[in-house]
Amino acid sequence: MYKTCFFIILFLTSNISWAVSVSTYRIYLDREHNATDYWVSNKTLLKQECKIDFTHYTFDAFGNLSKYDTPNFIPNNSAKKIVRFSPKSFVIAPKSKQKIRFTLRNKHDIEKIEYRSHIIVSCQDIKDNDSQIETLANFAAVTVKPILRHHIPLVVRPRNLDVQLDIKNIALEGKQLSFDLERSGKRSLYGQVNVKDQDNNLITSSRKFPLYHEVLSKNVSISLPKFKAKSLIVEFIEDDELTNSLTTSSTLILK
Repeated sequence: MYKTCFFIILFLTSNISWAVSVSTYRIYLDREHNATDYWVSNKTLLKQECKIDFTHYTFDAFGNLSKYDTPNFIPNNSAKKIVRFSPKSFVIAPKSKQKIRFTLRNKHDIEKIEYRSHIIVSCQDIKDNDSQIETLANFAAVTVKPILRHHIPLVVRPRNLDVQLDIKNIALEGKQLSFDLERSGKRSLYGQVNVKDQDNNLITSSRKFPLYHEVLSKNVSISLPKFKAKSLIVEFIEDDELTNSLTTSSTLILK
């Protein structure tokens, strides 16, 4: 009996992983892109009660994030100070979705830095009776009410900020290509690495990843498929949704 009850609770809580989805995993705003919409979708047959909050993290030189020691601490570069959004709480009907709009505030005295926060979208089922007891497989199973949370990075650049990226120390050992990305300047980067041959044919690509403002150097290692080339071009391409997106490359000559 205990095993069956445990399975029922596990089944009910695991289903929350697909109950609600968001249309983006990163939100970006600047003067040219001063408003953006994203959608929260309810995939279940139950109403979902949702709310949106801000949270903040600090980053070390390796890009590892951790929460501030003081609860609800708002750092100087918090995007919460210069962004408005609506709605802040809402109910999504079954098999429906809700649009949320983020807008950059028009403030003239704003500091020339990159502002960052994380958006937390929290949703949970709405049921007619919270103390409902369901019977399944002839056993009583308490219906749990888990909360699903999506964390979405929010990056805001109300002023143009300089950044530079150099690709150094490229080395190939067997099929493993390694190199260092050395970043400098006043903003973070978000993009992917492409590896090409001397004729600009794509060999492989990485997933998109961030280089936060605190990160000055990042070592990257990529496993290459079988290829024939006289040289390898390592290229970092910043996401093209950004204003003044950056592209840089470096070449490794093969012996």
